[in-house]
Amino acid sequence: MRLSEHPTEQDVAAADAVSHDGILRTLIAVSILGCVVGAVFVSIRSGLGFLLGGMIAFANYYWLKASLAKFFDKETLVQQPGLITLRFLARYAFLGICLAVVYLTGVLPVIPVILGAAGFAFAVMIEGILGIFKPVENNRNL
Repeated sequence: MRLSEHPTEQDVAAADAVSHDGILRTLIAVSILGCVVGAVFVSIRSGLGFLLGGMIAFANYYWLKASLAKFFDKETLVQQPGLITLRFLARYAFLGICLAVVYLTGVLPVIPVILGAAGFAFAVMIEGILGIFKPVENNRNL
């Protein structure tokens, strides 16, 4: 794509897919690395806590993606505005309930679970930092 051209919908969709795939791959790497580091340097329970947090991060990502797709669909928004908002906010209740169950039962340490659940934020930051150092030629195709 030349700089003078306007991106088409296909260009935007391709760039969106590439960025989401990269973030998800980084999230997988962060989750596995956190699990291994937690298990080796702290305890097996900490590693499992980080892994559970990583799974919560994946669930949160896909739930957010589906909620936002419905939220920005005008037809669905007009038909069910309250239900869409409720589904969007239910993610936070789900996260809170998961953390409360882990904390109250003591089945896993809660701090590694929270760090694993924050893995998506870590993945976004890592992808952003790596994006700064990518050659310009790779960014032009997006």
